[in-house]
Amino acid sequence: MRSDDQTKGMQIDLLIDRADDVVNVCEMKYSISEYSVTKAYADKLCQRIAALESAAPSKTFHLTLVSTNGLSRNEYSDIFTAVLTIDELFVF
Repeated sequence: MRSDDQTKGMQIDLLIDRADDVVNVCEMKYSISEYSVTKAYADKLCQRIAALESAAPSKTFHLTLVSTNGLSRNEYSDIFTAVLTIDELFVF
């Protein structure tokens, strides 16, 4: 979303707008070990989802993490509906 006088812009790595009116909001993270979600990052993601929901109220938004080594479970990791690793995307 681009910013204007009323709202702040945001950068989203990938949106998958599905036929069932669900949009996967994909966050792509490179990490040598499992990715760990901080409180600040979880808050930022919640703000993004709120902005998307107000822009497209008929859609449902699911946060999806795509990372090199998965997700480290902590008190903020449940913000993601799905987690994919690079190995799951590039099956040979």
